Amino acid sequence: MAAENDSRQDKEGHSKLIFIVNTLIRICIVAGCVLLFMVIRRYEMYTFTSAYAYIISTGVIIIPVIMAALLIKPSCVSRNRSTLLITILFMYEVFAYSIVFIPYIGYYYYYARYVIIHMPVIIILGMYILNYIFDRGILRNAGIRNIFAVVCIILICAGYKPYDTIIAKQQDQTAISWETLAEVMDELKEGDAVVMSQEWSLTLKIPVKLLTGADVYPVSNDNDKMQIDNLRLTHNNVYLMTEKKEAVAANIYGSDMKLVYVLDNEVKYGKVMDTDITEVDRFVPFAKKVEKTSRPLYLYKSGN
Repeated sequence: MAAENDSRQDKEGHSKLIFIVNTLIRICIVAGCVLLFMVIRRYEMYTFTSAYAYIISTGVIIIPVIMAALLIKPSCVSRNRSTLLITILFMYEVFAYSIVFIPYIGYYYYYARYVIIHMPVIIILGMYILNYIFDRGILRNAGIRNIFAVVCIILICAGYKPYDTIIAKQQDQTAISWETLAEVMDELKEGDAVVMSQEWSLTLKIPVKLLTGADVYPVSNDNDKMQIDNLRLTHNNVYLMTEKKEAVAANIYGSDMKLVYVLDNEVKYGKVMDTDITEVDRFVPFAKKVEKTSRPLYLYKSGN
């Protein structure tokens, strides 16, 4: 009899705890949505807010479905510690992170790296809740589930096709192609020194060092001629990688530098700023084109 009373009290205590957790989840969802709405209203370009980035980057429907499920039936996640933990992470990311830490994305896609790390939690929780929904009543029918999945896939693929095509076919955020990099690497060997202009050192300093073993030195104090002269004493060959044309180099270095490689390098970057109103779709602020600019690359070899 005592054991039955203890068991009944444990169940009652557990039920009360679940009720409290469910109530807290509902409060967090309502309060979070209100605060999120207030934050979004502050920005003219709401499509560049972190919350909107979460929604548009996870297939549009997942976050609204999660919110509705947590508001209507929070017990679908509160009875299991693992799902409750994922739910807490979800609320932290969508509410706390989007309201306090990174409320706004300056531009897509690169700046969005601050929110992309949270996408897996949203996807996992969304898939769990969708599975929970489709495991109830008439929705358990395999035909209905398959039709829903096919319709969602078709709509998502059709909606995101222009933006996915750019990512799949274009070399987004490409400062230099692999072919060009390989050709430059063929000239350099371990024991050589490469003096790079500030512009090229930002891109190629580490790749050149790791792939060739050559020592790499950014131009210091804009006096690369003295720098090159000093490096001749300690290295087999000294190279200069710069944007300076041959005529300019000849005027600065005289006949000491020989041009060994030249390329009008193409820089590709798909970037959408919040100020590019004419370049952005109304509801999907992703890039539909890759801007191409030219950055010349001249590689000179110092005479011995």
